[in-house]
Amino acid sequence: YQVSQRQNSTSVYGRRGPDLDKMTADTLKQVMVLLEEACFRGLRYVGTAALDPPSMGGLREFINSTDSNVTDLATAALTEKDLNDMLQTLFYQVGPANMAKTIICGSWVKRKISGFYEPHYRSTVESKRGGVTIEQITTDFGSVDVLMHYHCPRERVYFINPDFIEVGHYKDGQFQDAPLAVAGPYFRRHVYGDYVMVVKNVEAMGLLDNISITT
Repeated sequence: YQVSQRQNSTSVYGRRGPDLDKMTADTLKQVMVLLEEACFRGLRYVGTAALDPPSMGGLREFINSTDSNVTDLATAALTEKDLNDMLQTLFYQVGPANMAKTIICGSWVKRKISGFYEPHYRSTVESKRGGVTIEQITTDFGSVDVLMHYHCPRERVYFINPDFIEVGHYKDGQFQDAPLAVAGPYFRRHVYGDYVMVVKNVEAMGLLDNISITT
């Protein structure tokens, strides 16, 4: 990104500090969002040159249709049995101590899961609040957290064990901004970071794929 010397020296109503500082902060927010998205949708790529950089693999890379712990629902509606069946699969693969204990899903699936338990909700005459929001479910395989995330593909439900997932930077590769060469009356800087996702014990995790997002 770049900003002219005049623009960087001009005060703008409602803005604190020079434009260059604001652009640095805004760019850093953008790359953090991209890193978060890559954790779900990233595919590992080696890269070949500066203009063709490498990319890290996310959950899509490590938990995919080639694994036995992935179930394709073929656009069928999600059921509570689907959740329990996947948990049972993981239970027999790695045991109760290592199996996934967190479900990550989009808003549609989160609503579906809350809807499974809505018929059991009872309000009183004095109640001034209604609705059911489920953030944890109790199963035969232990308590399972339910986390809604807007980067998770709407048709997917990931079963993960956070203890086996890490996202971090290489040595001296944390996000940082640095100046770039210029050939005129302006400032140029870039934000750089070298991050990677590490997933261990993939057999402990699972995926329900191609879930209906309308029924």
